[in-house]
Amino acid sequence: MFTTCTYETESEDEDLIPHKEQQPATPPLIKLLRSSDWNEALNRLNSHPHEAKWIGKDGETPLHAAFVDCTEHVPLSILLGITSASCDAHILSRSMSRCTVLDYILLSLCDLIRMEYRIPLYECRLRFQVIYKLISMDSDVIGTDTLKYLFHLARLWINLLRDCSVLGSSNEVRRTKESLGNQTRFLFSVMDLILYVEKHKQVRSIDEVPFENFINRLIVARESYDYPAAILFLALEVYGHTGCNDYDQYGRTPLLHAISSEKSFIDTNDYVFLIRKILQISPGNASLPHNKSLFPLHLAIRRRFQWNTGIASIAFDYPKALTKKDPTSLLFPFMQAAASGSTLETVFELLRMNPCAAFGHGNNSQTSSYKMQQSFN
Repeated sequence: MFTTCTYETESEDEDLIPHKEQQPATPPLIKLLRSSDWNEALNRLNSHPHEAKWIGKDGETPLHAAFVDCTEHVPLSILLGITSASCDAHILSRSMSRCTVLDYILLSLCDLIRMEYRIPLYECRLRFQVIYKLISMDSDVIGTDTLKYLFHLARLWINLLRDCSVLGSSNEVRRTKESLGNQTRFLFSVMDLILYVEKHKQVRSIDEVPFENFINRLIVARESYDYPAAILFLALEVYGHTGCNDYDQYGRTPLLHAISSEKSFIDTNDYVFLIRKILQISPGNASLPHNKSLFPLHLAIRRRFQWNTGIASIAFDYPKALTKKDPTSLLFPFMQAAASGSTLETVFELLRMNPCAAFGHGNNSQTSSYKMQQSFN
């Protein structure tokens, strides 16, 4: 537990100094941490370990104090030294003004983006190491507002990428792009880690592949957290070539998640761009079904997508789905579209791609000739 302590001052006459019992004196360790004097702070921890138990009036802990200066990287030794000396199993998840240490780190990274501070590659790796260790020691460090701060950080980063214009020599442009790329990968690593732990309540095991199901978790998170679709599109650019084929525990790929999304893309064009982006990055993705029989085309028709809002892209990506019946209604796609209240254009185009379905046959031999005809129109 944290203890409230008073500390000796440099004055020889202590009776002349009023003591405030409700406001504990700030120990030297906290001052060293706030000033990022890491060597002296480690020495102080060794000589006065009880100072690691200090807690301020607003809930500040030594860990919060260490992350005051966002431009300074906090060494892992500081994190381990404070947690060990505090003898408090819950020090990592304690809040200062409702912010856990992890929240404080994310808000500090937000400050870095506002300052347009470029984090060197080696420092990105060190900062991630600290965050990873922090979460692996206590998953409760992910508080109620952590994801909100995480996506706020992502929003600021996207805005910076949009607004960043580089003037100068080609070497300056190259160095800037490299630094932005390093920080983008760092940001996605932090997002992947936090989203994984928030879902599974533990860090990923060493046998699991980094960023596995990352795209899926991003799409699902957009159901609850408002973040720019550009974050998702950027993640697809970086990790989509492999991530688009990932099945999650519900048997869904990113394409299936995008189609079945209940609220994140309704009344916007984002879902259309997302579907097209997935199919552009991962051709043939529409051939990956849910539960071995429900194909993306079936699901899109159920969700009342129309020809120009996703159906065309999905149908051309995997035309063979036109020959397969919906596993529930046992109707071919054009029949299901008609029964679902789709537009006449949608029903007609689906039938034109596979006219044999009108006779109850699954053969889509007409599809190739239809695609050829469309190319000349």
